[in-house]
Amino acid sequence: MKRIKIVLVLLIAAAMMLSLAACGDKGPDVTGKYICVGESYGGEYSEPYEESWIELKKGGKGTYYSGFEFTLKKWKLDGENFTGTVSFLGMEQTMEGTIKDGVMEVTYGEMRLRFVKEGMEAPVGGAPSAGNGGTAAATAGLNDGATVAGSLADAFNSGGAGGSAATSVIENPSTWYGWMALTDFWGIDQEEDLYDAWAFVNTDSTGRPYFEVFQDGDSENAFLSMYMTIEDNGTCIVPDIGNKDAWTVDTYLDAADADEYQAYLYDDGTLSLSYDYTHYDGDYGCTVTMYFRMDGELWDEENELLPPRYDEYKSALAKNGSGSEPDSQPATGGDYGKSNANADGIVDFDTLKAGFDWLDYQTSYENGYARPTYEEIARQFGADGKKAHESSWRDDYHVYEWVTTGSDFLLISFKVQADGSETWNSSSWSSSLND
Repeated sequence: MKRIKIVLVLLIAAAMMLSLAACGDKGPDVTGKYICVGESYGGEYSEPYEESWIELKKGGKGTYYSGFEFTLKKWKLDGENFTGTVSFLGMEQTMEGTIKDGVMEVTYGEMRLRFVKEGMEAPVGGAPSAGNGGTAAATAGLNDGATVAGSLADAFNSGGAGGSAATSVIENPSTWYGWMALTDFWGIDQEEDLYDAWAFVNTDSTGRPYFEVFQDGDSENAFLSMYMTIEDNGTCIVPDIGNKDAWTVDTYLDAADADEYQAYLYDDGTLSLSYDYTHYDGDYGCTVTMYFRMDGELWDEENELLPPRYDEYKSALAKNGSGSEPDSQPATGGDYGKSNANADGIVDFDTLKAGFDWLDYQTSYENGYARPTYEEIARQFGADGKKAHESSWRDDYHVYEWVTTGSDFLLISFKVQADGSETWNSSSWSSSLND
């Protein structure tokens, strides 16, 4: 491995440190990992649908995992009352509740969640306590894979489609393809963004195994580079950091960083890691999240956040015979919903922003989580949406997008009802629409 010569060209804003409330300021030290043991949609707790956990770190930082890793920022504890903000790619949502005797109960979206500190015995059943967030949010109309707009973990969790058999272990050597997200910038005026990325597990000429990640467009300078070992039965990359032999962007790592830079292979075959980057002079930084699948595998196009150039990747696989595209499935009635075949979904930014704000309110808790139809949404933009992810369309879910001639977009998944109508199910969007 070689020292990188990459420099981030970023406009530095006035240095302003946010005073984040550190845990322990108004109560006991509650840092650590909390495992989800119960979910409630208004009644008693039931077993979690999938693996979920929260890790609270000092300084008001943390991680929330529920299918994807999200940044938990600005969390604080006031007595037993807990508040925090879950953030990913510019989307933010409040999480609040209580922490008492190692048990965390929080409201997040329409769910009430119970977490227990790692190593402690979980409480059995029972109804959620009101806590700081009051009773669980109203659940009227939240059927059929319902989601809360702004939560990517939910927005891409409406049913399986596509994808190859999950990779079960991290092999050496192996190549991985996916995306890299730079979010939650501080000390600098910089927009959040998503990039394609490639990761490599291999062994250098001295016999030491290493892990390197390259951002799309730069195959010479590693964005992240470190020696490592593969542990936990082949499912965890553990950094082996020496003296100036590991770095991210332009900053060397040291042995104390090892825990934060571990990468985990999950049961669904995805390799993921997330860490906080700080420029070597300490003036600015951001959160880096990476998500990969083994090179050559198709992704779950309906349920996963896809790399920006995924269509090119999939086409290359088809040409090289390295994968097979999912079978195209016609919609109810034999056509593709209400979009005409030539619709490009292109609108100007002001129209896209106004339509996004309208949809955000329509599907909000304050408005009872309404589910507009395709026609109602299309009228907001004055244009039909472009069909998206056509090859993985299912009988019961369709995806359209509205875009500008720049990089602004609003991607919407619709559920196809028994009568053939299409109703809003979930959304994802470019960070520019949050302004």
